[in-house]
Amino acid sequence: MKKNPKLAISRHASDPKNHPSPIIPPGGGTTPNNPCSIAAEQLEYELRLACQSKHNKMVPGCCCTLKPEDHHLPHLNNAADASLLNTANDGTGGVLPLHSPDTVWEVATSLGGPWAPAMVCDEPPPVSWLPGPIGGADWISIEGDARPGPGAGSPGDFYFRVRFVLCEGIDPANFVLHTSILADDSLQEIYVNGVAQGGGYAVNMLRPTGLDLANNWQPCVNEIVFFVQSTMTWLGFLAQFSIDALPAQVPCGECECEELELPKVEPCFSVSWGDSDCDCLETTDFEVLCITACNCYSNLTFEHLTIHQISVVDEFGNPVPNLPDDDLGPCIKGQPNCKSRQVVLRTCGALSGKYYLKLSGICYEICYNGSAEVCFEFSLCKD
Repeated sequence: MKKNPKLAISRHASDPKNHPSPIIPPGGGTTPNNPCSIAAEQLEYELRLACQSKHNKMVPGCCCTLKPEDHHLPHLNNAADASLLNTANDGTGGVLPLHSPDTVWEVATSLGGPWAPAMVCDEPPPVSWLPGPIGGADWISIEGDARPGPGAGSPGDFYFRVRFVLCEGIDPANFVLHTSILADDSLQEIYVNGVAQGGGYAVNMLRPTGLDLANNWQPCVNEIVFFVQSTMTWLGFLAQFSIDALPAQVPCGECECEELELPKVEPCFSVSWGDSDCDCLETTDFEVLCITACNCYSNLTFEHLTIHQISVVDEFGNPVPNLPDDDLGPCIKGQPNCKSRQVVLRTCGALSGKYYLKLSGICYEICYNGSAEVCFEFSLCKD
């Protein structure tokens, strides 16, 4: 693995500003007698001190690339943002007025739409629903009077949809969305990004039911659809959301220096010979062997791949010259990228039996081809 030089970082009590990660002054690097190295360390030292003296830090932002029609979607960047998904939420912790369209929730009579804004609705007389608002959430329906109406069909199947943006700071693989749900009449299924979550939900209009959604999340835009079945006069749905507090991010430059554990990654080798199937290696023979090395990874290169010794392993084995230093690039479109070199195996009156061709001292550096993107959020104060 090719390693970049690193500036040594240590913590010492004599630092007058008690910086979180003070640096070693110039001359404390790996080549203190090199004037150019000392000058570079001096510049780095002064820049680090200047940057550490800044009082404010930008926080990671939410920089998903969105279609214009998705710009209005709620963004989940921390635990407090989960309430933005609540039904009838006004975006400031309260609820929208009755008979007003929900700003993020939609309703349809089929899973594929078409979708229209859900309406914040009255609780039907006689009052049989758990009254809202409940903690920044209220009931929504297809109409403001909570009646499906003859145009939509009553009773029938109805689908309530919310779409939102899961910001880069939240890992979709570990994301769990806690829900508290009320429904009239029954909740039949939940779909996360089009995938049914299992069904069999004991949800009604009188007691909130807690459900955790932990599967099928993806970066940036996500979709949840709740399939509600209405078997009588009224149709209503209420959902409240929360997520666990996210682990605090260690600011860059204040992390601990530790070794990165990498998976075992290496090229694969094969050896071939013979002009026909019946060509065998004989005790007195002259054969050209092809040693082939292949890279089966699309995002890394084995640089400076060298086999330092090739030997026939027996008590009289003799090494042959090194193969040349070479680079083995990534595979392309599922096909391994391979390079071959030839060596000669010459036998002269050898004993018959089993031998091994040993390739030893296989050395290489791994060059990982990756890319990253990061953005930070900031606000402008009025002059």
